[in-house]
Amino acid sequence: DVVASNSSSNTTIQDCVFTNNYAFGISAGQNGQFLNCIFNRNTGLDLMLLGQNGVLQNCAFIGNGRSIFPSGRTRSIVRNAGGGHLINNAFIGNIITENTNAGVFLRLPYGAATYMANCTFADTQQELEAGPVVDVRSPDIRIINSVFSQENSLYLTGFDSPEVNRASVSYSCINGGYDDGINGSTVIDAVPQFGGVLYRDILSNGMISFDPDIGQTTIRTRDDLTPGALANMVLWLDTSPDVDLNSFEDNTPDTAFYVVGNNERYITIWGEIETTNVLMYEIRDYFFQPTSPCIDTGADTSGLGVVDDILGVTRPQDGDGLGAGSTGDGSDYDMGAYEYPGL
Repeated sequence: DVVASNSSSNTTIQDCVFTNNYAFGISAGQNGQFLNCIFNRNTGLDLMLLGQNGVLQNCAFIGNGRSIFPSGRTRSIVRNAGGGHLINNAFIGNIITENTNAGVFLRLPYGAATYMANCTFADTQQELEAGPVVDVRSPDIRIINSVFSQENSLYLTGFDSPEVNRASVSYSCINGGYDDGINGSTVIDAVPQFGGVLYRDILSNGMISFDPDIGQTTIRTRDDLTPGALANMVLWLDTSPDVDLNSFEDNTPDTAFYVVGNNERYITIWGEIETTNVLMYEIRDYFFQPTSPCIDTGADTSGLGVVDDILGVTRPQDGDGLGAGSTGDGSDYDMGAYEYPGL
């Protein structure tokens, strides 16, 4: 039922990839840490169980909730047992199928303070009567420098009623916003402006090769690519029967994969593409565009352990070229998991 350690010891799981697993929960136990890990196309009732006082840092959750076990169901991508901290994590293209909990479910007893710092949530697929992307049900949780790209994706409520004892949110981008009682002056209601589509192509069986020993699929492209340009991006696969590159946006791509890298004619991803049909895919960039309102408008979270981004880029960077002190709290920290390069 559990794909890692579930002991009460101080377990650290670092630089690991979990792909195509089905488990009740992936856990490092009490005081455990997951550092620099990738979770790609896993399915579980509560996929990640963050133990008491645990740390989840610099991890990417891509396309989880439906994998090689299509009948599997997922109510939580991460469930925090108490006092755990989420730092520099990206949650992209995950699927929630139940409304029992939410994609990231945070519920703590009074006094068990925790924080979510510099996390990015994008393109979550909510099926059936699924709950919100992030469900926070405790007042002792601090959300800071985080990005919620979809409307109505963040749900805050208290123990006593939905309107009191709610978590605090600051220096974050919430598309669709919240009332002033939660927002204050540092939360912005805006589209975060990610980089968008970098490449789009058609593939068939003769263009893909899966290596079961390492869990990676290689895709042969029809065009020449710039080597390394697609690394750490997200591949979206459109399984609809309408194979028309011009109509991709009109269809519903329903499977996301983490891109390991590419050379001139091949793209490598984590996970397996199971198909006998001709399909469309596209590579999307979840780094910010230069005009993003999330650049340099965050707060200094170094006191929470945030000194670089999910890929190791040093924070802060002067991304808008205006120098420190101009926006946010003046520190030039970006919101979200990815720091925009300095000018």
